[in-house]
Formats: sequence, structure tokens, C-alpha cells
Amino acid sequence: MTEKHMTVAMLAEHWQCSGTFIYDRINAGDLKAFKLGAKLWRVSPNAIIEYETRQQTRRDY
Repeated sequence: MTEKHMTVAMLAEHWQCSGTFIYDRINAGDLKAFKLGAKLWRVSPNAIIEYETRQQTRRDY
């Protein structure tokens, strides 16, 4: 099975947040992403899982 990378818009919809929030997390270095060309950002499933895991761990304290 091939992992599908998500666009910023797809991830924003999945997390029910704004695209600006996603870009802010990318720019802060909290969410790993890569560019396709000059403007298109993609986020791997592993990066999403890593971010969600870190956020869950922070809430547990």
C-alpha cells in the first residue's frame, strides 16, 4: 500500500482547522512538510502521526 501525502487543505479539513494553522505549524518546525515546486506543500502520514503523538503526550501532563 502506498502512503498518500496530504495537502495543507486536506490536513486542515482532517483536523478541522484553518490552512493558516497548518502553515504556522510548518513554519514553526512543529510539523514536517516538504515543497513540490515553488508553492505546493505536502505532509507525509508519518509526519502527521508524529505531530499528533506529540500533541497527545502534551495533553496527558
